[in-house]
Amino acid sequence: MTTVETKFKKSKIVCWGLLLTSGILYGSTFSWMKVAMANGANPLGSVYWFVLIASTILGLIICVTNKIKYIDPGFLKICFVWGLISVVIPNLLFFYSAQQLQASLIVIAIALVPILTLTGAILLQREKWTFGRALGISLGACAVALIFLPEVSLPSMGDTFYLLLIFAAAGCYALEHLFIETKIPQNSDLVSLLFLVFSSTTIILTPVVVLTGTFIIPSWPMGAMEISILTIALITLLDYFLITLLILWAGPVFASQAAYIVTVAGIIWGVLIFQDKHSAWIWLAILLLLIGLTLVQPRDVKGSKGQK
Repeated sequence: MTTVETKFKKSKIVCWGLLLTSGILYGSTFSWMKVAMANGANPLGSVYWFVLIASTILGLIICVTNKIKYIDPGFLKICFVWGLISVVIPNLLFFYSAQQLQASLIVIAIALVPILTLTGAILLQREKWTFGRALGISLGACAVALIFLPEVSLPSMGDTFYLLLIFAAAGCYALEHLFIETKIPQNSDLVSLLFLVFSSTTIILTPVVVLTGTFIIPSWPMGAMEISILTIALITLLDYFLITLLILWAGPVFASQAAYIVTVAGIIWGVLIFQDKHSAWIWLAILLLLIGLTLVQPRDVKGSKGQK
């Protein structure tokens, strides 16, 4: 066995490990959003606090590990755009939607991300369309239909607007995957890049939350709202780090499959946190999702970014 083949086998294990960890953890954030909104949080103030917490943690890590030298101001513009499309806009849309829609419906919409990412990657000629990938994503789409159609009635006219918001948020995540793939060098220091992402969005949002009166003053000891926002911040920070690694290593299409795991995990977290009950349709959908995931393999380590 060659060195390259050995490296690829090991990287497959790591890729799947990152994918599962990211999806399982991030799937819980939509339940935490419901908890935060039910306890008096507002969407803009919530987003502000978790980007502030994330940038503070990253800043401390950079200082302790002496990574200040890796911060490149030349990436500031790229990181600001990255923060808008991956942090500010989608999370605002999800928080607003969480006021009106069921958490399970929001989680299911996340499964649109792989389809949108694959379409964009093919148009940009970053990935190949293969039968296995097409079948895997198709099974995921079928699973979404099994969850959505039998269990959730058609939305009212008022809910349609919120559905459009979560579809737009899913589009932001797909755009983020492609943005990282095309704009971020593989040898970049991820901690310093993510620090620029979260700190730049924090600076921009500070005057916005003050002027709009949406700044949240946390209480002590922390209540359900504060604990929820802190939990979302910590999970989001870890998720962005893992997904960025995965996009740079295995490609945006494979990384986008985390959306299917998020869907499954979000349902399970709903059972654990809200004691939700689901029918056999949903468990059949979960089986289809898992089968679909096995059909979408990481891009070979031998292929550099942009290679077909």
